[in-house]
Amino acid sequence: MPEIVYLNGSLIPSDEAFVSIHDRGLLYGDGLFETMRAYRGVPFRLEEHLARMEAGSRLIRMNLPARKSLRQAVLDAVAANGIAEAYVRLTVTRGPGIGMSLSACRAPTVMVAVRPSPQTPLSGCRAVLSSHRRDEDSPLSRVKSLNYLPSLLARAEAEEAGAEEAILLNRRGSLAEGAASNLFWVCRGILYTPAVSCGILPGTVRADVLLLAAGPGIQAREGAFPPESLQDADEAFLTNSSIEIRPLLRFGEHPIGTERPGPVTLKLQTAYREMVGAR
Repeated sequence: MPEIVYLNGSLIPSDEAFVSIHDRGLLYGDGLFETMRAYRGVPFRLEEHLARMEAGSRLIRMNLPARKSLRQAVLDAVAANGIAEAYVRLTVTRGPGIGMSLSACRAPTVMVAVRPSPQTPLSGCRAVLSSHRRDEDSPLSRVKSLNYLPSLLARAEAEEAGAEEAILLNRRGSLAEGAASNLFWVCRGILYTPAVSCGILPGTVRADVLLLAAGPGIQAREGAFPPESLQDADEAFLTNSSIEIRPLLRFGEHPIGTERPGPVTLKLQTAYREMVGAR
């Protein structure tokens, strides 16, 4: 069955979906997006993703359609494709408009694409240190905007080095996040992750991990940490909606722990899968 996408109120085959060449998402990266998983045909954490998009829209002064409208667009696109385990991307641009003025745009462009979700990686991965930095002083660091070049270039560095992910520092030299993931590590039984103030995107899976860690009494600390903290870790993992919780086994040339998924990582993986399965 051909991929069906939602575009500005219509469900149409993807090869018939077109936007204006004057769309500001294309011209300026002027827009927002959210990616999420659907399990058994139900988008997971949809309300949290919509809330994050609304927060981002206020920051960039973009008028979003009502949450009810965006929610229905996602649900309709998922249902139209009939994929039980799906990757879902909601994209909203400011709409057509040329020039610096934000007031010239009359209506946003809304798109939803649905594809089979990639197989959740069970094996561990390697990351390298990127030459690109997150700007923790910019409020845009906490927005999932269409201007994604820094992450794309960081991921290209990782691929060129034979790694799956790149870890970015912020401008103060503290650990921030992966090119498309949040970062966690464990040292002496304590779970660490960079704080939002380090210039990271507040991921929905990141929030779930911190919540799940409190259940079995895993002590978690958010803060600003040097890259040596990751090199000295006993175990580490990356999170996002697509990969869920993926063990990180090497950071550059440094093995992390025994180069095997650690007990805290495995415990949180199990807890997350149980939580997803219960929805």
